[in-house]
Amino acid sequence: MKLFPKVLSRFALVAGLALAAAPLTGCIVTQSGSGYYGSGSMVVDWTISNSTTPSLCTATGSAYLEVTIDAPASVGGGVFQQACATFATSVDLDPGTYNARARLVDGSGNGRTTTVELGPVRIQDGYATPVSIDFPPNAFY
Repeated sequence: MKLFPKVLSRFALVAGLALAAAPLTGCIVTQSGSGYYGSGSMVVDWTISNSTTPSLCTATGSAYLEVTIDAPASVGGGVFQQACATFATSVDLDPGTYNARARLVDGSGNGRTTTVELGPVRIQDGYATPVSIDFPPNAFY
């Protein structure tokens, strides 16, 4: 009957090794924020006088589109910039409703246009929410 304790101790050894190796398998997931970061997005496209001609950015002294999203960084909020001449950008956000605004700025971050309130923007899980802006000539300083 000495075989039974040997089997148990081998089982305990194998089980202990398996538990010790579990963190090495890559199966442990750590989340921060609400756990949905990046599951939705706001896609902003813009025009200058209804045009996406890159030379208009240079002519107006606009280096970047600056988008400000009023929300904690943990859910995707903050200030984001995209080169003016790309005429589109995307910001990943947790699902929810956000207040946001945008303006064109020069290379030093100084405003070149009036600020456009984007209103409440509703972000849904798995969807890209489009937002379009036009900066007419009277929007520029």
